[in-house]
Amino acid sequence: MIQEASEAAIAGLQAAPSTESSPTPESAKRRLSATALDLIGSMMTAAFGHRWTSAHGDDFANTSGRLWAIELAGMTQAQVELGLQVARRSSDGWPPVLADFRAYCLGCLPLIELDANMARPMAEWAPFTVLVQRNIDGHAWRLAGQDGQRHMLQRGYDRARAHVMAGGKL
Repeated sequence: MIQEASEAAIAGLQAAPSTESSPTPESAKRRLSATALDLIGSMMTAAFGHRWTSAHGDDFANTSGRLWAIELAGMTQAQVELGLQVARRSSDGWPPVLADFRAYCLGCLPLIELDANMARPMAEWAPFTVLVQRNIDGHAWRLAGQDGQRHMLQRGYDRARAHVMAGGKL
């Protein structure tokens, strides 16, 4: 059921011109259609049940989905598909908030996935993992204890995510 809802959401992703005026690039002057939002809401409801509907209601496209449509403006189908996949993999069982979902669409990993990704050989790292690593002082990392490394990882993660969310490249 989750897979069907996800596939339906992906198939329904379409952009419609926005009625909102904003000083953003041309691609961002568009918004996801209400149909796409209904389908994303269905997928999230299937994946997260009451945890999703208690926050967004039963009519996502006409409630908080309106804000999601604006914030996800300009996202490609592949980006939204990535966001849905990352959300569905959530290990804590909670649906993402809008900022997290947008970050997932842009290629950011949840912190717990980043940690697992860093345990792999560097050649297998996701681009976001490489960006986080570039924000960590390698020498200080090697000298730090586990608590210090955890703090450095969080700071590197926060900097990398802010960079990507502001439009920076992975």
